[in-house]
Amino acid sequence: MGRSWELVGGHWWHAFGTLLVAALLTGLVNSLITSPFGGTSWVAQAVVAAIATIITLPYGALVGVLLYLDLRARKETLTLETLRADLQASAA
Repeated sequence: MGRSWELVGGHWWHAFGTLLVAALLTGLVNSLITSPFGGTSWVAQAVVAAIATIITLPYGALVGVLLYLDLRARKETLTLETLRADLQASAA
């Protein structure tokens, strides 16, 4: 949590706005997918909700990863070489 607080420091509104827009878009897409099945059985609604989640969950994860990399680049002058070295060190 301390690392997260340190990265977001000074960029709170940017991080909050990014996550808020991503959540709103995910919710909108989920509702667009599930709304035609509102009058069906609860099993069909659950299956469609699961499918909608499978479709939108990677987008939310991608936003989180890109926000993290953006904040690291802003705070720590992250370069491709530094990122490559970090990834190789964590893979070992």
